[in-house]
Amino acid sequence: MNLMTTAPAGDPAKRGADSNSLCSSKSVLLINLGTPSAPDVRAVREYLREFLGDPYVIRLPRWLRWMNPLLGRLIARWRAAKSAELYKSIWTADGSPLLTLSQQQSGALQALLPPGWNVFLAMRYGEPSIRGVLEEIRDRGITELVVVPMYPHFAGPSTGTALELFYKSVQEIGLNISVTVRTAWYDDASYIAAQAAVIRGQVAEHDLTPENTFLLFCAHSMPVSYIQKGDPYLDHITRSIELVRGKLQWPEDRQGLCFQSKLGPVEWLSPNIETTLRQLAEAGDKQVLVCPISFTADCLETIQELGMFYRDLFETELGGRFHLCPAPNTHPSFISALRSLVLRGPQRAELADFPEPRVSSPCSVDSCDAASLLMVGMSVPNYLNSSRGPELRHDDLSGLKSVKLPAEQVTPLLHELCADGLALEACVLNTCNRFEVYAWVPNGDCRLDRETLWIEIMRRVFGDRDHSQLAINSLQDFDAIHHLSRTAAGLNSILPGETDIVDQLESSLRVARAAGTSGQRTVTLLTQVIDSASRLRRETAWGRYAPSYCSAMLGRLRQEYDCDWRKQRIAVIGRSTTCASMLKELVDQHDVPSEHITFIHKGSRRDGQIKKMRRLVPKAHKIRVESYDDSAVLAAVEDCDLVVYGIDQRRVVLDGRSLKSRLAAKPKHRIIIDFNSFGSTAHLDQVPQMTLWDIDRIEKEVAQYARSLCGDDAFKKAVASIEDDIEQCARHLLDQFPSLRDAGADSATVKQQSQRVAV
Repeated sequence: MNLMTTAPAGDPAKRGADSNSLCSSKSVLLINLGTPSAPDVRAVREYLREFLGDPYVIRLPRWLRWMNPLLGRLIARWRAAKSAELYKSIWTADGSPLLTLSQQQSGALQALLPPGWNVFLAMRYGEPSIRGVLEEIRDRGITELVVVPMYPHFAGPSTGTALELFYKSVQEIGLNISVTVRTAWYDDASYIAAQAAVIRGQVAEHDLTPENTFLLFCAHSMPVSYIQKGDPYLDHITRSIELVRGKLQWPEDRQGLCFQSKLGPVEWLSPNIETTLRQLAEAGDKQVLVCPISFTADCLETIQELGMFYRDLFETELGGRFHLCPAPNTHPSFISALRSLVLRGPQRAELADFPEPRVSSPCSVDSCDAASLLMVGMSVPNYLNSSRGPELRHDDLSGLKSVKLPAEQVTPLLHELCADGLALEACVLNTCNRFEVYAWVPNGDCRLDRETLWIEIMRRVFGDRDHSQLAINSLQDFDAIHHLSRTAAGLNSILPGETDIVDQLESSLRVARAAGTSGQRTVTLLTQVIDSASRLRRETAWGRYAPSYCSAMLGRLRQEYDCDWRKQRIAVIGRSTTCASMLKELVDQHDVPSEHITFIHKGSRRDGQIKKMRRLVPKAHKIRVESYDDSAVLAAVEDCDLVVYGIDQRRVVLDGRSLKSRLAAKPKHRIIIDFNSFGSTAHLDQVPQMTLWDIDRIEKEVAQYARSLCGDDAFKKAVASIEDDIEQCARHLLDQFPSLRDAGADSATVKQQSQRVAV
């Protein structure tokens, strides 16, 4: 079909695209349901009138459809006050959660698409309207449009009505454009994997198992008559659940489906959620994990109805424990799935496509699990290069930054490597000093020969740039294990012996688990490497050399500025392992009262990492934000003496140009430590009495410490001793993987292969 697009960029917040993005002939239109413009009776009544007056939502006989607008007005007037109260309970400083999350989805998708694409957002009801966005698309001269209704499961009252209004608007405004519509994607392999990853994150965070938890999928209900007249919604829902359950390997008898949000007196799909929760409690199931399978962004139905009303019912009245999965929202796997959906279209999944890796405690891996371990990555130089270990190439910080991915893009990379069959399992060690991918690649029967497979992995990791111009290291099997063992012990770091690396390895395992790319091999490898490094620190002289970046920085700052941290107001911003290390260092080593600390983070308070960090500073002022340029962050900068940024994203969140006038009323010396490799700050040199320690300065200070340490005779002896122990541990770990034993005996061949692939 031929159609066409709209005018100047307009308000980027309304469509999620960067207003500075170049005009392109290719664009994406995401369509979601809609939301009131405000949580007051008037705005809610206006929204409900449009929603309930839609003949797709309330289906009357054809000869009575003239009554739909009147019926919508009557019901809206009756329900507006009650609905407004419900919206007030979930409204945030940024407005409607559905709109905010949809905008974030648009922005995240924009960042993943090839250069030149634009992403637009429209709502079926309310603003931004479908017609308004199409007028913008027309005026911008866009010639190709991919339309993605944000409902994986086709239903008349969701996808059907959105597309009808879309085509009607196209015709009315005279749009001439080529349109591709992703009508239904309930069985798309990437979507199923993303939905499973969201659930798996909750399972890991709360220690849930099929033995102690019932997995309850919940979908928006629909009148039974709609299904009887041919609507495929129920079939799509049940197929998605079957695929997700298969991906999770959750027993069929420990999961179920229920429905929510019934409206009106007619027969609706059953069982409803209240009946199901009561039946589970009566049967002895006191812990449930509820997955709102039909939603792609959290909204009134998930946040208030499930997260408040039914949580209270199950926990207060029925005495159980209620866990609620978020909608996919901006989960990296889901954004990656949207990217695949836009560029390639739905790729149908079958249960056989998701052989879930077996995750268990460390143990010997059967020889039938034939796979090779490949490490590809880049790192900056350290000061122990003369020691034993695989020969490595290094680059400077700017070279590393050119290939390193921010945290939110790591999960899509892992998902892509495993979903496309390039790797059986994978994890990423992503720190200020290194970006390294450890991938278990298939041996024997594989659609690609070994060298081609490795080169393809490197292309996915480092892009299509000229790899010969990058200082890429490629290690296989024993060399990869030996390198990881030295890294875990702190021998490959700029800060010799650094302890932060253990937390970073644990974080790598958590991320891989959440992405669904960690199996028995990865768990065995990382947990035993961590255990070996920890044991060697306890039992050898190497344990005397155990600094962290945070201890080094605080000590150096204290020397230079004569700071008594116990008397300072301190803000720690982010949820990274660096932030956790900083909080621990402040409280345990510098005796800073936790009430002097402000801890600011994104993400749910129920997140395992955040819970751990909040426990470190029980009396701290804790603030959850949606964005790190939130006004609460600026207020913390204004009030505090030391501000630590430990976030990992390619975006400036603190700009000195806007900060200068704000701080004029409170003149005092402030120190900013920015651990972000990409830089979280800009133009702070324009702010009086403010000192910035960015990653470049941090590395210089650490390098000075390292050089002095490496000249110490006792340190040299400790390094020589620990190298023997590390090699022994690496060879012991090699025995856990029978398919790698031959590789360890022929390391010359391994290095020759690795060097050839790297070039």
